[in-house]
Amino acid sequence: MGIEYSSVVEATRDDVFDWHAKRGAIHRLLPPWQPMSVVSEADSLADGRAVLGLPGGLRWIADHQPTPTIPRHASSMHSDTTA
Repeated sequence: MGIEYSSVVEATRDDVFDWHAKRGAIHRLLPPWQPMSVVSEADSLADGRAVLGLPGGLRWIADHQPTPTIPRHASSMHSDTTA
């Protein structure tokens, strides 16, 4: 089970990838109305883990799992899992 979402972005694939790969992307991706905060984040997608704080002291661990066999610009180049 999972959530799937897609959208069209008026930018090149490389620009979009770079925006997501740049430190602080998790802060830019979190909606301001959501009751969660970034507890920690990786320095890069290669390290790939963010810990989000939720109400009641809960933690959401998001792991980014790069797929090295798919080129950097491919739309399906990674998967993200949560624990």
